[in-house]
Formats: sequence, C-alpha cells, structure tokens
Amino acid sequence: MTTPLPDAIVAELHGSTVDEILAQLCEPVARDTGVPLPELLATLREREALASTALGSGIAMPHGEHPGLSRVFAVLGRARTPVAMAAPDDTPVQLFVALLRPPAASAAHLKALAQWSRVLSDAGTRAALLAAPDAAAIAALLQP
Repeated sequence: MTTPLPDAIVAELHGSTVDEILAQLCEPVARDTGVPLPELLATLREREALASTALGSGIAMPHGEHPGLSRVFAVLGRARTPVAMAAPDDTPVQLFVALLRPPAASAAHLKALAQWSRVLSDAGTRAALLAAPDAAAIAALLQP
C-alpha cells in the first residue's frame, strides 16, 4: 500500500471548505517534490469539479495527476470538524486520502485507490484513525 510517512499525514486539517482542505493535502507533496502547490491543487480541483470524491462513511479520496511527479504520493488527512462534500450517504468527511500521480502511473494509482478503499472500509480502522493523538500514532496504525 502507498502508506504515508508521518510527514505525509496531516493529523489536523483546518478549514471549512473543500478547497481549504485540498490545499493542505497538497502541502506535503509540494514540499517533497518541489512541484508548486497551486499546480497540485489545480489537479485536485479539476477532478473534484467532475464529481465529488467523497465515498461515504466520512471518507474522501481526492486524486489527480501532474507531469512533475515521479511516483504516486499518498497524503492522509484528518479533519476534526467534518467537511460537507456531497457524499453518497450525505455524511460529512473527516478522513481524506489524497493521491497524486504522474500521468504514466495509472495502474499504480488504481492499485493505491483500491488498497486505501479496503483499509478505510473498516469502521474500526476509521474510528482508530479519528481517535489517534497525532501523525505518528496514525502512521503506526497503518503499518502492516
């Protein structure tokens, strides 16, 4: 699984809009790759404009591609205050997994989407991620 390291986990997302949350999710990838944050944010906005990436059960998986990336990047974010995102079950989102990839990595991207969907489909895992005190504890929960 594309498990984020503690520095790719945003344990305290702050914001009341989807755009504010997406920007914070892009920060670790921009920092690690040098790709400008506005460009990464634009890729997530483009995908979100097509349809909400909220899956239900308080989960969203915003994703997009950028030619400046060399691999798939996963950023896990947790919002203490749920954010409305037009989820199929109308549940506001608290857990976000942003996946950003280069154009040639569609197979790896689909694999990461499937793996994260499987992990976050477990109610106990979601509850533990929401209760974890910090990014290091969240990372520990995601270790195989």
